[in-house]
Amino acid sequence: VDALILALSDEDSTVRSNAAEALGEIGDKTAVDALILALSDENSDVRSRAAEALGKIGDKTAVDALILALSDENSTVRSRAAWALGGIDDKTVADALILALSDENPDVRWSAAEALWKIGNKNAVDALILALSDDDLSIRWQAAGALGEIGDKIAVDALILALSDDDLPIRWRAAGTLGEIGDKTAVNALILALSDESSDVRSRAADALGEIGDKAAVDALILTLSDKDLNVCWHAIQAIEKIDLSYQLCPN
Repeated sequence: VDALILALSDEDSTVRSNAAEALGEIGDKTAVDALILALSDENSDVRSRAAEALGKIGDKTAVDALILALSDENSTVRSRAAWALGGIDDKTVADALILALSDENPDVRWSAAEALWKIGNKNAVDALILALSDDDLSIRWQAAGALGEIGDKIAVDALILALSDDDLPIRWRAAGTLGEIGDKTAVNALILALSDESSDVRSRAADALGEIGDKAAVDALILTLSDKDLNVCWHAIQAIEKIDLSYQLCPN
């Protein structure tokens, strides 16, 4: 560790970058101060590796420096700083990550959404709802997952809209997230999703209805037993039995 800390001052930027990466792999907190200094290195690769290393070490003393790095001129540095903040168990980082959801670079927005998913802070709900309309599919995916982790019912209406997203993975994720939140106002929308063109979405919608547990969904789930995809049928059976064990459609 001591030798690698010294290497962060090497005249060769590749050496400094590799030293920062190695310190992150070792994970020794005695390197934190030196890595914070490396966030100001003239070379963007060194700064990005330092941010990543600080995230792996996970020491709260790096939070302020990483928040500053969210304003770095280099998008890779900003992205890794956002990722790093998600790896540090400190609720104070949410506001900075919420701002990063509006970054011009999609990689930064993706990392910010992922970090907010890990943190699970309710203050981020409104920003994550907006992120469900992001042009980038992967960011919408992360936002939906983060909303499920947070579990705030405020997000239900936006997630219901996401059940009509043009991209299959988002519809699948939205259905699952609605099941995680468990609000009965999503039941009718999930029943409609049982007719989605994708069998994966139909299965996921059935699972979600089982998680919510509203008997109003049973009739629709029984109709789903005639689905052409056997996997969807199986998920419908499981959902029915979760909602009302008296049906016992598959006792064996």
